[in-house]
Amino acid sequence: MAEAITVKLHAKFGNFSHPYRYRLWHGGRGGGKSWAIAKVLVLLTMSRTLRVLCCREYQNSMADSVHKLLSDQISELGLSPWFTILENSIRAYNGSEFLFKGLARNIQSIKSTEGVDIAWVEEAQTLSQDSIDLLLPTIRKKGSEVWFTWNPLEEGAPIEKLKESLLENPRAFISQINWSDNPWLPETLNEERLRCYEHDPENYEHIWEGAYRAHGSSFFKLSHLLIDNAPSDTPSFCDCVYAVIDTTLKGGAGNDGTGVIYFSLDNYNQSRPLTVLDWDIVEIEGSMLEEWAPVVVGQLEHYARLTKARSGSIGLFIEDKAAGSVVIPQLQRNGYPVQPIESKLTSMGKDQRALNASPYVHREQITLTRHAFDKTTIFRGQSRNHFLTQVFNFILNDKDAARRADDLLDCFCYGVVIGLGDNTGL
Repeated sequence: MAEAITVKLHAKFGNFSHPYRYRLWHGGRGGGKSWAIAKVLVLLTMSRTLRVLCCREYQNSMADSVHKLLSDQISELGLSPWFTILENSIRAYNGSEFLFKGLARNIQSIKSTEGVDIAWVEEAQTLSQDSIDLLLPTIRKKGSEVWFTWNPLEEGAPIEKLKESLLENPRAFISQINWSDNPWLPETLNEERLRCYEHDPENYEHIWEGAYRAHGSSFFKLSHLLIDNAPSDTPSFCDCVYAVIDTTLKGGAGNDGTGVIYFSLDNYNQSRPLTVLDWDIVEIEGSMLEEWAPVVVGQLEHYARLTKARSGSIGLFIEDKAAGSVVIPQLQRNGYPVQPIESKLTSMGKDQRALNASPYVHREQITLTRHAFDKTTIFRGQSRNHFLTQVFNFILNDKDAARRADDLLDCFCYGVVIGLGDNTGL
């Protein structure tokens, strides 16, 4: 048996011996929330037999989960002899178990997960309301708890609404934890904080102090897609390439355009698996999409050869609405590799889709090729890089959103979630 282990945590993490139903920790970077919760869970599973579900909105692989974080804590605490680290789970000598699941589009798997004592939802800022509504009644064992950790993004996000609903609930523990509450803040991380304070004051409060992202500021940062502040070369190898198309019924001024973004996905690249290879935006009637799609398929084959894609092109993902609902079955009948983007994604509002894509962007898992960075096209009389303009000028809760072109923004958010958020495109 392992010797007694004592760990120090800030008082803001609360009393873990008190039986709360809900525990919510939110705040900016550097607070050590995930690190502390992982450590506590490891020790709790050593002290008694527990079944712990570790989940997030999207989990494409174990690399997206807290599996490694928990494994590192087990090692750091000297408890490796009492745990078995498996590819998709972690088990303790006393029967305790850690499970790892994504919530989005995983309804039956989540519903069938029985006997959970603690559910820990990491990066809860990206949770959809559907996922919260699915999770809470699923964790129903007597004495079970649901834990949430997140860095706030938007005031109206589902997790923020849940937090507000629990403020006066005696069965809920809610705490804000920031860098200033972490006595073990690494010096290098503090240097990053100070750099942000000096050079990016507009976003400092959001990133480091846990404030909501300021309305009117760009949601996505171009720097997150660059390496050493520069675009990347086209990948020499990858697993597959695919394209995402955002459709419209009518072309012309005042109506949406039709956008396409070409992606490559390399699951062997653990740090930056997804690359934006190319993009285009055209003004065509929905009835012409059937004639335009083969051009996109041909371009995909070009990129499959250029990147030596091991699985080649896996085809087009098209919105199953507007012209897409008509042209998808037509293209499928003609033998083209086409599949609809899941309705759960297309039915979301633009802000929620951006929130779902944001963790992968902020973790810098996506790169942008020099070709896509340097490219300009003429669309509605304007010559510019429409990809950069649409994606990196997007702001949450934009009152003028209906008047802005956003076809490539939609393609980008869809493409990120398809490639990194789940295995729909694999």
